[in-house]
Amino acid sequence: MAHSALDFREPAALAIAEAVCRGEHNRLADQVPMLDAMPPRAPVRLLWKAIDMAAAAEAAVLPARRQVGQVSPA
Repeated sequence: MAHSALDFREPAALAIAEAVCRGEHNRLADQVPMLDAMPPRAPVRLLWKAIDMAAAAEAAVLPARRQVGQVSPA
């Protein structure tokens, strides 16, 4: 989980690590809304957009491919 947290929510992961190093880990539960609001890294946001676009393109193409590949009964 820690590696994924750094990949996807680096600012939040670093804030959590800082709190733990300061001995303030018991306050983290109160900071959940603030930590969740921290944005993901730009490359991850771009990856999510690319996956969304690829899924939309695939959804648009697959029904057409199924119709072309179907054999009508003789």
